[in-house]
Amino acid sequence: MSVLAFSGQAPKAQPIPASVESFSILGIGISTTRSQVLAVLGTPKAIERKLEKEVGVGFWEVLKSDGVTIDVEIPATTPNPNRNLEPRVFRMAVTSGAWASKSGLRLGLTKDQVISILGSPKSEKSKPGITTLRFIPSGFTGFVWVNVRSNIVSEYGIEK
Repeated sequence: MSVLAFSGQAPKAQPIPASVESFSILGIGISTTRSQVLAVLGTPKAIERKLEKEVGVGFWEVLKSDGVTIDVEIPATTPNPNRNLEPRVFRMAVTSGAWASKSGLRLGLTKDQVISILGSPKSEKSKPGITTLRFIPSGFTGFVWVNVRSNIVSEYGIEK
């Protein structure tokens, strides 16, 4: 015979299991190819090419569309000429409420709602008017950051 006890408190929300897919937007996520991004979003409003400065080798493109910015890593040449390395997404930032990730993360949520979706943040940094929460979900090779203004999500992103 089993006995259930009730503590009088609502059960704490469990964070979602993390995966690349749980942070995708319209099927676009970390490691999505550039051609797949363009097939979903169409031609970006702007494309910027950036040079990697820390190591001095390689570059990436920033694809800007309404409310979302997607950074695509351009692979260095490979010693195998038969291997074609297509550029892939390594970072995404969402700045419009028109976008929501599969996990339910979206602009307009409260800080507490974000924590109920993602769990406790790994770090929290504040400066005047904005708090940045950083999450490193287990099972996810990257991290998720969320900018909160006046307790409301104003921007979020994922990065590997």
